Amino acid sequence: MRNIYELQSDWRSMSTEARQAKGYYPNEIFWPKRKDDARVIIGSRRSARGDFAINETALRRVSELENTEVWLAEIDGTLVNRDTTQNVLAKLANRSPLVGRFGSYWWVDRDFNSPNAAADEWAPI
Repeated sequence: MRNIYELQSDWRSMSTEARQAKGYYPNEIFWPKRKDDARVIIGSRRSARGDFAINETALRRVSELENTEVWLAEIDGTLVNRDTTQNVLAKLANRSPLVGRFGSYWWVDRDFNSPNAAADEWAPI
């Protein structure tokens, strides 16, 4: 798969309203239509600066489930990278999340690392 929009035929996504109510917005949540495949995915959109925002609430909730991943995608849906939620949480373990209008989140680069110290000082999303 090269684009997260290809998920639409085999996967379900959570509505914007549901993501806002659960505190997952602006990240997208996908899960398979087939119940035997338990994977849940957070598709995180690229910022204008080239970094990605990962919502803390969504990441922590999804990490409680089995076989979950975080996918980073360009604004057009092009898949940039993916990793397990456990690996992403481990990389973020020593970083405090920022607080923005959608709640707590982290900025990460395409490899799930902090882009640099200045990025964490950038205006909240």
